Amino acid sequence: MPDEKKARREGRTVEDVSRESTASIPVGRYGTPGEYADVVAFLASRCAAYVTGSVIRVDGGLIASIRGAIAALAISGPTAQVYLPSVMTLIRPR
Repeated sequence: MPDEKKARREGRTVEDVSRESTASIPVGRYGTPGEYADVVAFLASRCAAYVTGSVIRVDGGLIASIRGAIAALAISGPTAQVYLPSVMTLIRPR
């Protein structure tokens, strides 16, 4: 675990390092293996057949450049894209 290595390197407890690290993540915790697997399963599924060249952040909002972003709507061709921090959902307009 990275927390264990950092704790050893800095002479601190793993609990202190973990508490500090998770406090820097907006959702307040590390992601679970299942949460990462869900994204992989989606990308490998037919549901993602039209997804190309996208960056999907699975980081609990850690990347500061998008933290606190307000949802923006961009209409492009037959789909509307709603961008939220760390999430993109495609919505087909009626």
